[in-house]
This record gives sequence, C-alpha cells and structure tokens, in this order.
Amino acid sequence: SVAVKDPTDLTTALLADIDLPSGNGLSPDTGYSTNSSPSCVDVVNGLVFVGLSNLGSDYMPHGPGLLTVISPTSDTVEKVITLNYRNPVKILHSDLHPNTIFVLETGDNSYVGPDNQAAIEVIDTQTFESKAYLAVNFELPAGAAAFGTDGLLYVQSGAGSVDTNFVLTTGIQFTSFRYTGS
Repeated sequence: SVAVKDPTDLTTALLADIDLPSGNGLSPDTGYSTNSSPSCVDVVNGLVFVGLSNLGSDYMPHGPGLLTVISPTSDTVEKVITLNYRNPVKILHSDLHPNTIFVLETGDNSYVGPDNQAAIEVIDTQTFESKAYLAVNFELPAGAAAFGTDGLLYVQSGAGSVDTNFVLTTGIQFTSFRYTGS
C-alpha cells in the first residue's frame, strides 16, 4: 500500500492508506505467485506514479513491472500500466519533457550480457502508454540516472557496456541517452 502523511506533522495518523494491485492483477509468470513490492514513487503533473516489482517468494521478479497512477485528490488508483520490462527501480522526470516519465527497470537482476533484461522505458503521462524503451547491456543500479540541465539523461552503468544495438520502438530517438522526443 501507499501511505499518505502530512510532512509537517509526521506524528499524526495516516491521511490515507491506498491499496495497490495484488494477486492475479499482477499478471505473474505461469506457475508463480507474486506480491507487489512498491519500489519507486514520483509526483508528475499532479498525479502520483508508483513503480511495482512483481516478486516471487524467492524475491526475484516473476512477472512484468507495473506502474500505478494514483489521484491524490481521491486517493485511488486511477490506472495500472504494465511495463515492457521487469523490476522498476526509479522514475525520472524533467521539466524539459513535461508529459513524459522515464522508468529505470533492472530486469531479472540475475546476469549481465547481451540478453540482459534491464531497460529505460518512456511513458506518456497524458495517455499512460509506453512510447519507447531502451534495452541496455549493463547492470542498471537503483538510482543510477539523472537528468542534467542540458537535457541529457546521464546513466551509470554498474557493469558491462552500453549496447549500441538497442531495441527502440518507433517515434522516439535516443542519442547518447539524449531524449529528443516531444
């Protein structure tokens, strides 16, 4: 769940406790039972975005990552977005791209190499659709990216190297991790 507190008085009771998707709503891999694990949160354009990992009893991702969209005025989940990769760990936003968020996903966390499942996914905050994703050939540690004032997305690689033959859906271009979409 997501707890809502008044930051000026943390000793008071919760203002709200918002339930997140669970059970079959998580779309686990066949043969697995998973629990949602909130892993990152950001407020963008007046909405609260919460990344959920889909973890099994072995604490490994066994289903797609999810992004929940919460209305802070009603304290309800408005939308659940199924991500293309697993294990979202950070949500990034830049004023240079006002209707877009970037979700860092570490994938399976089990190996590094050309088949690694780590990615940076681009989500439109108006349509709640995935616009593009960049599969990366290196570990993507939590907190490993930030936007510079120059509009570049700086990404720390934990191990391995940048795969120049990355997967990218149409309409968005990355150039040295510079997002040039609308």
